Amino acid sequence: MFEASGAEDRLMKRQPLVKAALLFSRCLAGLFAVSVILGCGSPLEFTADSQVVAKIHSIAVLPMVDAPGAEGGYSGKTVAGILSQKLMNLRDVTVVERERLHAIIMEQELQASDLADSATATRVGRLLGADTVTAGSVTQYDSSSVPIFLGLVTHYVEVYTVGVSIRFIRVDTGEVCFSAHCSQTGSSYQEAASKCTDLVVSATATCRKKTAADR
Repeated sequence: MFEASGAEDRLMKRQPLVKAALLFSRCLAGLFAVSVILGCGSPLEFTADSQVVAKIHSIAVLPMVDAPGAEGGYSGKTVAGILSQKLMNLRDVTVVERERLHAIIMEQELQASDLADSATATRVGRLLGADTVTAGSVTQYDSSSVPIFLGLVTHYVEVYTVGVSIRFIRVDTGEVCFSAHCSQTGSSYQEAASKCTDLVVSATATCRKKTAADR
């Protein structure tokens, strides 16, 4: 009868541990891949007149044009709503209430596509008593399933992508004082949109701080 040598015996005993370690490392690699995918996105590209951005005291966030092919027709409203909430964190800036904004838009019988026009946007801004309005569009609003290999199992992760193009327009002059676009991914549309709007608001805050520091 064949008997394993001492070295062979130790190797056979270690095989389950080796397999477990290999499986564990593959799982970690898969989880790392998930975090990398969900953290992907293009950096914010923007141009701004910091001196004018620093003068923003009241801003109306108009509904954005929906992304091409987005289901439900709510991508523009969703992103605009999140941006409105984020802008409330800016110091010394008042964001026009969504209810007032909606009432004016209904009264003027305007669509989001109408509000992308600078002249129409500034007209709405004057009616609301705001010194600045936002106008823009959601350039991407879609999702895809990405395969992630976790050991012996293939798991599919749904990745959501939101792209935004936005302008800040002065109501009194019609000047575009801030223009930006970016795209971000997340585990939901809300998360991806939140990342985009965080970048926009952060850049706005930086412009205002820069101007304050130069004074």
